[in-house]
Amino acid sequence: MYKAGSWENYQRVIVKAEVSTIGINIRYIVTSLNDFRTRNLYEKGYCARGSMELRIKDHKLYLKSDRSFCTKFTANQFRLFLHSMAYTHTYLAEGSIKKSEYANATM
Repeated sequence: MYKAGSWENYQRVIVKAEVSTIGINIRYIVTSLNDFRTRNLYEKGYCARGSMELRIKDHKLYLKSDRSFCTKFTANQFRLFLHSMAYTHTYLAEGSIKKSEYANATM
């Protein structure tokens, strides 16, 4: 538990340190969640969120899904739907979800 000078309450701080031939890799997680084991919080919370953020970044960057040029909401929503379907197809095609009913779906 740690409380910085500007913080109102104590927070749980989790540190993961790795040393390899590449170098030192240190990660910190600051959280108020006390009901979860450290490993679960890191792997299922921190790592999962990072993975999700990368998928969102890929979606916006490679599929240009953040561009909504149409003046109508429904047109932009449909455009986003098409981008999402294309992204899902690409994601499935890479084999990330091997046992899915949509694994062989096409657009």
